[in-house]
Amino acid sequence: MARCFSLKAKGISMTHAFDIEAPVGTNGANRREDVLLIQYLLAVWMATEKNLPKLTPLLALTPELKIDGIFGNKTKGVINTFEVFHQPVVNRDGRIDPLANVSRKLFILNQILFFAGGLRDRGIPELVIPFPAVLVAPLYR
Repeated sequence: MARCFSLKAKGISMTHAFDIEAPVGTNGANRREDVLLIQYLLAVWMATEKNLPKLTPLLALTPELKIDGIFGNKTKGVINTFEVFHQPVVNRDGRIDPLANVSRKLFILNQILFFAGGLRDRGIPELVIPFPAVLVAPLYR
């Protein structure tokens, strides 16, 4: 199950981080709530990435991502695009692991959401990409 926890960060009164319970992607458990969260974070990355010369050619080959909680070819394609874009910092295994597994990918996605303004002292992110309503209850209990 996807989850949210609070962090105390230097210079910031409070921030939040999102985590998943099990891997999402190739050979992952692909639990619906975890997939929804990863799809949301990937959508925020694509909408806020500033390095368009590097991202645009990759997105041309990537199917449009739908935030529906289903791991299929579209989500797999976006995870692969994310991995290629962030080479050599992340490994290319087609999946995103929980933070407990020292997941650089999920850490990077949380950073992107934070700097997009989605996790600063507010709780539920308020960005152009709508936060999946079905995740509000489980994440913010």
